[in-house]
Amino acid sequence: MPPDLKIVLDEAVRTVNFIKARPLNARLFAVLCDEMGSDHRQLLLHTEVRWLSRGKVFARLYELRDEVRMFLLDSKFELSDRFSDAPWLAKLAYLADIFEHMNGLNRSLQGKTDSALKVDFSQRCLPAFWLKAASEYPELSDKALMFLMSFPTTYLCESGFSSLVSLKTKYRNRLNIEPDLRLKLSSLEPDIQMLTYAKQHHASH
Repeated sequence: MPPDLKIVLDEAVRTVNFIKARPLNARLFAVLCDEMGSDHRQLLLHTEVRWLSRGKVFARLYELRDEVRMFLLDSKFELSDRFSDAPWLAKLAYLADIFEHMNGLNRSLQGKTDSALKVDFSQRCLPAFWLKAASEYPELSDKALMFLMSFPTTYLCESGFSSLVSLKTKYRNRLNIEPDLRLKLSSLEPDIQMLTYAKQHHASH
C-alpha cells in the first residue's frame, strides 16, 4: 500500500477507536447522530484479526464524516482536523471502495466445496481438469489454462532447439532439417517392421 494511503488508514482506525472504544464517547456520539438525523448512530469498531472488516468500517466512517467532524470540534484529539481536509477524505473514500471490493471477492470465494469437482481434480491432470470445468467456470478456467499452457510451450521450444543442435552439425549443414526435426520431436513411435515389410523387394514372376 502506498505510504500516504497507509497513513490515512491508520489515522482512520485511530479515530474510530477514539470514539467507539470509549463508552462515554460512544454514547455522546450516538446522541449527536440522533440530533443530526443521521442514518446511523454508531461507528463500527475495527479489529486487526478481521482485517477485511476495514471496508465496512471506512464506509461507515465516511458516511458519518460530518457527524465525526462536529463531534471532534471541541475535543483535544490530535486528528480532529482531518475531517475538514478534502484530500484526506478523498483517500478515505478510496480506501472504503477498495476494501469493499475485497470484501465482495472474499464472500464470492466462500461457500461449500463442490464434491464432484474435488473428485475430478484428484483424478485428472491440471489441463484436463480445467478444460472440463470451463463450462461451469469459464473465466477462471481461461485464466488457469493461460498459465498452464506456457509451461509445455516453453518445454517444446527448448526440446526443439536441443534436437536441432544434435541434428544439424557442420557435417550436415545443408540438410533439410524439417522432416528429421518433426520425427525427432514426435511422440509417435514408428512401426519399423511394418515399414520395412511394405518396402520389401518382390521378385518378378
